[in-house]
Amino acid sequence: MTQGWTRRRGFTLAEMAVAATITAVCLVGVYGVLQKCLRLEADVAARQRDRSAAKSLADSLAGAIEDSVVIRGRSVEGGAKDDGTQFLDCFVSESGVQRRLYRWGFPAGSGGEGRVELRIIRYAGGQPLLPNDAEAPSGGDEELWARATSVVVAHGIVGLSVQYCDAGATVPQWSSAWKPSSARMLAKVRVTVGKQTIERLASPEASAPLVE
Repeated sequence: MTQGWTRRRGFTLAEMAVAATITAVCLVGVYGVLQKCLRLEADVAARQRDRSAAKSLADSLAGAIEDSVVIRGRSVEGGAKDDGTQFLDCFVSESGVQRRLYRWGFPAGSGGEGRVELRIIRYAGGQPLLPNDAEAPSGGDEELWARATSVVVAHGIVGLSVQYCDAGATVPQWSSAWKPSSARMLAKVRVTVGKQTIERLASPEASAPLVE
């Protein structure tokens, strides 16, 4: 009896080429999906980071307004300086009494991004606390603030505005400037970082003067 045998056929060059092509197409597809997922994850992280930064700054500004106190007829003041930068100047009840000056702007060449600088002076009895050998400033607020260290508390912002109105007005008339007055003030803080915008409303909680 003759034993039969089976001839095994291998892959042809054309079949191997087709298999390699299909594998390459699959790998390209998987790589594309992976890249898309990574970009999506990066976008979500960037949005969360921008929103967190905007919220932190908006909360800081609104909190300073809410915690503001009246010292010798002065409490919250805001508007624009001669150089075009905006400012918020307020007396805040925190660890005693602090006078805070927030200042920000969007200078040319910054790519539309700005930063916020903060200066703090501590007060006692309605007077600034100065070093023992320092004389009281005679040049007004500018000379006083020149003695305080400036700290950058936010950068990369693309929009920041603080508007004010009389909280008792029937129809609010918002303005970008506010001077100390007998009217109860309501402020609207709006901060934009990247494409994330946070808005806060704030009004001083204290009404009676802390120091006459």
